[in-house]
Amino acid sequence: MSKNLQQIKTEAVDYAADCTDAFTTLRSASFWKENQIEFSAGPDNSPFRMNGNMNDWAFNQLCFRMNVPAGWVGNPKNCPEELKIKILNDLAHDYRDDANLMMRLKGNVVRAVLSSKYAQFDNLGFIDLIAEAVSTMGIEPEIHRSVIGDDMKAYVVFPQVTIAQDPDIQHTRYPGNGGLHPSLYLSNSERGGGSARVVGAVYRSICSNGVIFGWQEQSSFELRHVFHSRAAMGLLVAEGITEGLRMSEVAAKKFVEAQEIKVPQISLGGIVDGWAAKYGITITAKENWLAAITNETIVNGRQNDARLFDVINAATYIAQTREHAETELIERMAGDILAHGHA
Repeated sequence: MSKNLQQIKTEAVDYAADCTDAFTTLRSASFWKENQIEFSAGPDNSPFRMNGNMNDWAFNQLCFRMNVPAGWVGNPKNCPEELKIKILNDLAHDYRDDANLMMRLKGNVVRAVLSSKYAQFDNLGFIDLIAEAVSTMGIEPEIHRSVIGDDMKAYVVFPQVTIAQDPDIQHTRYPGNGGLHPSLYLSNSERGGGSARVVGAVYRSICSNGVIFGWQEQSSFELRHVFHSRAAMGLLVAEGITEGLRMSEVAAKKFVEAQEIKVPQISLGGIVDGWAAKYGITITAKENWLAAITNETIVNGRQNDARLFDVINAATYIAQTREHAETELIERMAGDILAHGHA
């Protein structure tokens, strides 16, 4: 079911309601059982103390900053709890250089341990800038498959404009399926997981499949979490949307053309293995992708006559069965295959 920009803005407001940030130093931190941390909140080792429980993401970030292997110290089989606490406290207080940190919390959960130089460009601000830029276009987009949280992801689709007819060959699965519309893919991380991005996309509303196109392009919009004025960010986002829509048009046309590009049946296994290795796709996803390609050819009435369209569409179908991080990875892979124009 689609949403609008105001709805995902409301979701971002709700998510941020119990989120807080505190600035501290590594020297002021103390560690306890079950990844509990206590630290001074404020400048110059303020006497005001805060505490919380680090989630796995924050614990890994802390270990990285302290140059200690998280996989070892965080595994009770290797490092008993009492030893872990001693190691972390000893390193923080005596054996590591001090560091200025920003602790990001949601309730009493520490969701990120970041450098104090990290710029707080959060989902709400990003959505606001997207809404401002889109408002100048005079058309209201639909928001599909949105995720609002520590990491934000969403497809933005403009159904009022049709680039090309959807290339579902038989039109039997999705009668009256309509066309391919200009689409964008938005992503952002509030926990140090990546920049704010706007890239082109192909989104098939008939089956909720998405292709992320142009992720590696130099012209794609990427805003790192460093300080920019709001006016500069607004301009950058507007330019990113313009470029993203241009990429979306290119991608949609390539997607239609992909149904005419033949892929030798004997090559499918090697193609799947090669792309899966390049993107680090899990073995289960890789096996399911290969099976889905065969199914695509059968459904489209040309068994043993695979096309690039089948390879890409099967990948986007499998992507939706995976966790969020791998879903995005596979949909980026699908866009990369599409950009190459061959498998």
